[in-house]
Amino acid sequence: MKRISLRVFVILIFTMVLSMVFLAINPNMTKAGTIISTDEKWKYEKLEDNTIKITDIDQMDRSQTLLEIPEQIDGLTVSSIDLSFIEFSYDKDSSSSFEYVMKIPKTINNIEEDNAFGGNKINFRRVIGFAVSEENNTYKAVDGVIFSKDGKELIKYPSGKISQTYTIPEGVEKIRTGAFRNVCNTHTLIFSSTMKSLGSFALADYYCLTTLDIKNYNGEAIKANAKNVFSNDTNLKEFIIYRYS
Repeated sequence: MKRISLRVFVILIFTMVLSMVFLAINPNMTKAGTIISTDEKWKYEKLEDNTIKITDIDQMDRSQTLLEIPEQIDGLTVSSIDLSFIEFSYDKDSSSSFEYVMKIPKTINNIEEDNAFGGNKINFRRVIGFAVSEENNTYKAVDGVIFSKDGKELIKYPSGKISQTYTIPEGVEKIRTGAFRNVCNTHTLIFSSTMKSLGSFALADYYCLTTLDIKNYNGEAIKANAKNVFSNDTNLKEFIIYRYS
């Protein structure tokens, strides 16, 4: 037992020394492998192709109405972004919400699925619209909503978009997981006739959704996956499912 304990002790000491050396080389590296940018504004992770994924942002000033995601941070190209925490971080001065527009640069080719479900974020800052660089080859924005470049997938609906009703544009075939998470102003959602499927949890945490109009929907059955698709949609009261002549 003593020999095994000594071996374990040596391994632990060796691991600690390696960690200290690594942190000394890169003092901005956090325990979870997330790096804090040199200007201390962004948190990111390095990817295998030596580009980076932005995972979070520091608190924003209330006067900031436009958040431009940079093409580079610390000399590295930003190719991916996780909006889960960026969109819903507290503002600098208080816990009350405020509104801004987020612009996605041409370098981003991957927007992570927003699957941080649970908990109403009514006191968080809110994106009222997205803008995407016209030079981006993967995504585009239409009326402040992010879509795939070909328009077939709705990627992200801005949580603070000021619109009581939203109609999914014709040509859209799928809503991505978490696309409507924490939407607070759009109470009625209308499906287009081209809709074919919903990502798991596609409408989850869509707290203000009261009416879902699916009379034009001809895609796969929603019933089998309804528990996940509508998870935490506590105010949903009305389904419109028939075409009236």
